[in-house]
Amino acid sequence: MAHEDDEEYESEEDFKNDDWFKENYLDLIEEHPREWIAVSEQRLICTGATRVEVDDKARELLGEKEYSIYFVLPVDMAMDVGYSRR
Repeated sequence: MAHEDDEEYESEEDFKNDDWFKENYLDLIEEHPREWIAVSEQRLICTGATRVEVDDKARELLGEKEYSIYFVLPVDMAMDVGYSRR
């Protein structure tokens, strides 16, 4: 989303989606490793092999509605960066 001074801008919805992504990350790496995902209103909307594919699917499903895109690391890489179940 563009902002007045063309700096990258994160909305409140982006922050909520970020929190959802972090809270659900361990489940996501089990179910969608090495996939791009789109999240809107703290819900998984679609997945795909490339960012472009997911962006196209999300736009088709949501139109102008806001969404966030993330890449889910493979399990072995996620564990290397410190994610673990409590």
